[in-house]
Amino acid sequence: MTDKLTIAEREKYRRTWQDEGYRVRSPGLRHLDAALKWMAPPPGATITDWGSGSGQATDAMVDRGFDVRMVDIAANAYRGKNGPVIESCLWELPYDMGATEYGFCADVLEHIPPERVDLVLNGIAKRTRTACYFQIALFRHDTFAGPLHLSVFPAEWWRRRILQHFGSAEFRVIGSKHVLAVARTSDVATLTERKKATMEKDFRALALAHKGKTICVMGGAPSLADDLAKIKADIYISANGHGADLVTPHYLLAMDETNKRTNGPMGDDLRSAVPGVPIISPHAYADHQLTDWPQAPRFVLSGMVAVWAAFMMGAKCVVVAGMDAYGGESGYIDEARKMARDVPVPVRTLSGPLSEVWPAYEPAEKFGRYSTPAQIEGWINASADGEITVEVLKPTTVRGLPRNKGDELKVSRHEVRRLLKHRMLREI
Repeated sequence: MTDKLTIAEREKYRRTWQDEGYRVRSPGLRHLDAALKWMAPPPGATITDWGSGSGQATDAMVDRGFDVRMVDIAANAYRGKNGPVIESCLWELPYDMGATEYGFCADVLEHIPPERVDLVLNGIAKRTRTACYFQIALFRHDTFAGPLHLSVFPAEWWRRRILQHFGSAEFRVIGSKHVLAVARTSDVATLTERKKATMEKDFRALALAHKGKTICVMGGAPSLADDLAKIKADIYISANGHGADLVTPHYLLAMDETNKRTNGPMGDDLRSAVPGVPIISPHAYADHQLTDWPQAPRFVLSGMVAVWAAFMMGAKCVVVAGMDAYGGESGYIDEARKMARDVPVPVRTLSGPLSEVWPAYEPAEKFGRYSTPAQIEGWINASADGEITVEVLKPTTVRGLPRNKGDELKVSRHEVRRLLKHRMLREI
C-alpha cells in the first residue's frame, strides 16, 4: 500500500526530471572524488546510490569498477546504460531489499519530508554493511514542480539524526551550504544491536519540530469525517490509526501494546494499515519512544497523550477532531480536564462534549506569534534529570527488547523501578 504522500512526491519528481535543465546538474558527481577518498571502498565494492537521480555519479562509479545499485523515487530520472533503476520511495523500501557494502546519498536527504527522515535513515542503515556517504544541502530550493528541499535544518540537527541510526560518523560542514558525513555501521555488531539503537530513539528529539504550526489530533468518533472537512492543519497526528483513511497522518500515536479492535499487536497493525508513518509510543514498536508523559507511568488515553505530544512538538494551536469522550462519559471528559493542565497552548474542538474542556474551533480565530512555552524546556530538562544509567544483572526485557547480563543503558527511573527493586538491574 502506497500512501498519498508517496504518490504526490513521486509525481512531483517525475515532472521535475522532465526538465532538461534540472538533469544537467549533479552535485553528487561534483563531490564524488572526495567522497570516495573519504569513504575508501575497495576496488569492486558494492555500492547503493540512494536517490540516484540522473545517475551521473553512478555512471562514474561504474567506470571506476564499482558494482552500483541505483534506487530512486522516479525511474525516469535516469537515461544511461547502467540501469535498471529500482523505483522505490526511500521511506518505503522493499522488505526483501538486501544490503550492499557501501552507500552513496548525495543531495537527497534534504528532499525528504521531515516526518519521513528517520524512516529513510533507518532503511539505509539496515541495508549498509560498512559505510554510507551523505551530502546534505542546508538551503531551500523550489522549481516549477514545487518545493524540493523539504527538510532544511542546521548541520547539528543532521548530526544527531544520523548518529541515531549508525554506529559512528564523521562530519564536515561546508560553509552554510552543505553538511557532509561518512556514517559507519561497523561499530554496530549485529542487526539486534542496530534495532536496539533504532528503537531507543527518544520522543524528546521531536520537541519543537513543528514550531508554530497548527496540529490536528484525530480520534475515532463518528464525527471525524465531518470534523476534518472543517479544518486544514499543518500537521496531523492519528491516535491509534484513526482517520488515516481520510487524511494521511504525519504521525501515529498509540499507548496500547495490543490493538483492542483486532486483539493483534498494535505496532504490526499500525504498520500494516498505515505504512511509512512514524509511530510515537512507549512500547518497543515505536519509532519515537515516549519515556515520560503527563501522569506517567499511568497509561493515559492515546488521544489525550496525542494532544500533549502536539503541544510538545511546538503547536501554536492543537485542534481535536473526532473525539466525543466515548459518547460524553464523564470519566473521559475528566481525563481531558487533567490533560488540559499540562497543555498551556490553545486547544480547540471541532465537535462534541470536549467543548466542556476546550473552546470550539473558529476558523477566523487568530493566535498571534508563537512563543516557546517554558514548560517545554522544563519538561526536556526534567526528563533528562530523571535519566539514570543501569547495568543488567539478569537477562530481562527493557522497552520491549531483550537485554543481556552486563548491558548498560540509559533509561528513565520510573520505567525500571520494578526491575531495580527485584535486582534485575542496578544503577551505576
